[in-house]
Amino acid sequence: MFGELFYFGFVQRGGVYDSLRAGMALSQLNELVPYIELYYAQHTDYPETLEQVAAIIPANTPVMIQDSSAPPGQSRTYYYKRLDAQHYVLRSVGADGIAFTNDDIVPNGYGAVRTGLVLERPVTTSPASPPSRSAPN
Repeated sequence: MFGELFYFGFVQRGGVYDSLRAGMALSQLNELVPYIELYYAQHTDYPETLEQVAAIIPANTPVMIQDSSAPPGQSRTYYYKRLDAQHYVLRSVGADGIAFTNDDIVPNGYGAVRTGLVLERPVTTSPASPPSRSAPN
């Protein structure tokens, strides 16, 4: 019985557990954004890595930088890229492990809040045209 629970919970792909892992990833991403913004408020610059953010997350907080949508047996952090001093990309790359594909999971609920979070694939921009933000200027 425990073997079956392990298989269905951690090994099997394509079932209800995939959606549970995706839901956990979305929840974690939504909880991670405020810590990234706190880092920005403290340092007036976005971090280079999520490990820098992890250093300011209190130990008793269940927020993690590990991507819960990773396939069983794999460990990876959420996809994070600092674009410049005011913009960053944060997402789960989903089961395929490739950023900016259909199975990616992005934070939601930040459309009305001004953050440096960029939800779309960043394009090469000139200084006159910054990347789209999650909220209007």
